[in-house]
Amino acid sequence: MYCNNCGTEIIGKGSFCSKCGNKVLNIDIDDESKINDNTTSQIKQFKFIRHKSLGKLDLSHIISEITLTNSILELNQQKILLYFFKKKPIKTTHNISEIISARIKKTLDMSDAAFSIIFALIGFFNPAFFILAAILLWVGVGRKIELKKSNGETIIIPAENKKYCIELVEYLLSINNSMVVYNK
Repeated sequence: MYCNNCGTEIIGKGSFCSKCGNKVLNIDIDDESKINDNTTSQIKQFKFIRHKSLGKLDLSHIISEITLTNSILELNQQKILLYFFKKKPIKTTHNISEIISARIKKTLDMSDAAFSIIFALIGFFNPAFFILAAILLWVGVGRKIELKKSNGETIIIPAENKKYCIELVEYLLSINNSMVVYNK
């Protein structure tokens, strides 16, 4: 078995990946007491971490844990600022059949963009601020998965690795083949 987050081989019956800490689901197919075809649905889990850092200083982490069954997407998001300021976790549940489109795209955090513009303007008077503007732009660039639902709601999942974003979208597409995928 391999970690669905980083691809590391999971040896034994561990519950977490030894490299990235991703929770893995262990189901022993030979153990019929654990599996009942009439009541068990397939479960897949993903973990996305979007972090911003300057060298060794972590500015923020957004951890998105996704649990998928045959029809439900459960999303738990936690934002951590400067290692220990935790915002209230956001937990939502969505019906996968209600997702009409998915998009993976590069993104720039709006706060980083705003401050980089301000620093660039100040840079005309003090060139050192041009460096700060460039650093903020570099730190703020990432990826996100946008899932649009039929009711107009948009689910945003911040991420870093495009490969895992594609894996999630392909898995959703295998469940809901009427979903439209953009920029895959």
